[in-house]
Parts: sequence; C-alpha cells; structure tokens
Amino acid sequence: MPLPRARAAVELLKRNEELGPITAAVQAVDTEFFMPFAGGDVFENYKKGARRSVLNYAKSFGGDLRQSSEVEYRIEFPIHNATVTGRIDVLGDREVRDYKTLDYREAEGSVSMQEAELQVRLYAAGLKSVGRKVNGGSIAFLSSETSKVVPVDVGVSHVEKAVKSAESVVASIRNRRFKPKRGEHCGDCDMRDICRWRK
Repeated sequence: MPLPRARAAVELLKRNEELGPITAAVQAVDTEFFMPFAGGDVFENYKKGARRSVLNYAKSFGGDLRQSSEVEYRIEFPIHNATVTGRIDVLGDREVRDYKTLDYREAEGSVSMQEAELQVRLYAAGLKSVGRKVNGGSIAFLSSETSKVVPVDVGVSHVEKAVKSAESVVASIRNRRFKPKRGEHCGDCDMRDICRWRK
C-alpha cells in the first residue's frame, strides 16, 4: 500500500497553525492519496485503509506531527567511493523519523526492521556529516489497526556501525560479490522471479 500521507499532514500543519492534527491527517489523505493503476472500489478501499492508518497515527502522535520541522529532507553524502542518497520523511527537534506502512508486530525482529534501523542511522550519519545535530531517531509504523513509534539509537557507536555496514555493501557491489541471504523475506522480494538463489 502506498505511504499514507503523514508527511502531507505535517506540511498542512506548518501552513495552518489553527488546523488540528486529526483534521490535517484526513485532509492529507483526501487530497494527496494517489494510485495510478487502481480505480473504482479497489482505489476507494485502499484510500479508506490509508485514512484509518493516518488517523490512528494522528490520534496517538498528533503532537509529533505539529513539532516536525522539515519534511522529505533530501540527504546526500559520500561513503567508501560511493554516494548515499535518501529522503528523510520527517525531521523533528534534532530527530530523524521514518514512516513505514507496516504493522509493528510484523516488523519486530525481522529483516525489514533491521533495514529500517540502518536507514535511520545512515540518515543520522549524513546529517552529522554536514554539521547538523541529531539527538534521536525513530520509526513510525502506520497500520489500519494500530500505530507505534519505535526509537532508534543514533549514538556514535550505532551510527559508526551502520556506516561500516554500508561501506561493506558498497565494497561488495564494486567487487561484484553478492552473497545470498535467503530467508522468509524472499517471498516478498520484487526480484524473486529472476533471483538465481530463490528457494
């Protein structure tokens, strides 16, 4: 499902201080939700699900939406003869937050969670490399049932470990070394039909 427009809600709140977080969430989905290849009932069902997800988040974490300072902040920085680029969903008060349209219970302890934490830590590394202070990181899980914000440690040791992990991946790509890491996540991979290591 496409990312519900929590970021758009942040933008609406920044433009109109009198708007409440729940109203901003509803307006964001109603005006920003887009699925180019779906129509009719399929589109409306996805849109209803997106509205529920963002509303759940706004009810529990509406204050966070209002305190966010920047949305979709573009970051680009060098790592080991490569350039890491990304778009940080939301920057709060010295905190990096990434949104995931996934139930936390599904993500907990999974490869998806590890990748999300790595992403937040690399964003923190990029921000720190340009002199910005980052005191915290988090992942907001948005689902139609519940929403949950999970803190991500962006202390020096965790960020350094994330950078070393990224450098290792870059080195493997440059040297054409690709070790398969097969597991349950393979079933959700977009490349499974062409992967030589698929189960």
